[in-house]
Amino acid sequence: MTNFDDIEINDSLTIYFETLRFFKIAKHLLYLKRFHIYHREFWNNVSEHTHPYFELLIPLKGDVQYSVFNKHLPIDGEKQIIIIPPGTPHVRNIISQGDTVVIIQFTLEKQNSENSDLADALTDKLEHNEYRLNIEDNSWIYNIITLCIERPPLWQELISNLIEKFFLSLFSTYGGKFFKTENNEEENIFHSRKNIKRLEQMIEISLDSRLTLGEYAAKIGISKRQIERLIRQYHNTTFSEYLKRRRFSAAKNLLSDSSYSVKEVADAIGYDDVSYFCRVFKQYSGITPLEYQKQQQTK
Repeated sequence: MTNFDDIEINDSLTIYFETLRFFKIAKHLLYLKRFHIYHREFWNNVSEHTHPYFELLIPLKGDVQYSVFNKHLPIDGEKQIIIIPPGTPHVRNIISQGDTVVIIQFTLEKQNSENSDLADALTDKLEHNEYRLNIEDNSWIYNIITLCIERPPLWQELISNLIEKFFLSLFSTYGGKFFKTENNEEENIFHSRKNIKRLEQMIEISLDSRLTLGEYAAKIGISKRQIERLIRQYHNTTFSEYLKRRRFSAAKNLLSDSSYSVKEVADAIGYDDVSYFCRVFKQYSGITPLEYQKQQQTK
């Protein structure tokens, strides 16, 4: 690993690309929003916040503390980076004198609607790894600092090339399936169909259990984001809406049997509040559960 102790960081090394730069990454476009090199004198603690882009932090010197969802993330400064996905609440604190960090903010966009979503795959990986990824070498940062100091011809273009190579290396390591041939698409489709069938069956047999999205994800062995993506792909709605629809369908079947009371039906499909169940049922059918039950009895 590169030793940064002999590097003097000053405000002239804080870089901000005013013009957005983008790189092609596995049929996606990575838009570089910001690239900063921060030193202790030029940045402060940042309270909990979110933003609509990925934030990547590389600690070079000193101790930096990150917290995500109020959980502290220890960083091995020699081997790890932190990436915070869009919309994830986080806190960044400086601890020691002489902190030096690199912060890169970027977005990922699919080039067409048929592409697999690299941003979702990266977010899933980050959630599983508690937002930390290992890197083998950070010498490219040293080279960037050298370019900032010496400023040779086309120095910003050279910096862009180094950043692009870093991201290509990062995504080929942690998103390898996106760099494989198109022959793998059939395998991905097979796994998607398998997972959606398992999810549908799990929902049908556990409507009364009041399982959360996270609990369904844990039982099936995939992430919450993957479940939301599967429901959108196969049912064109959200997980919450799909669950309501399935409960409504089950409620109609149970109400057709006059031996069940409205409260018993509500309990059987996971509603503690009978009044809320009645409102949801009327939202979908236009009538109350009791009115629906009476209609079925007259048939």
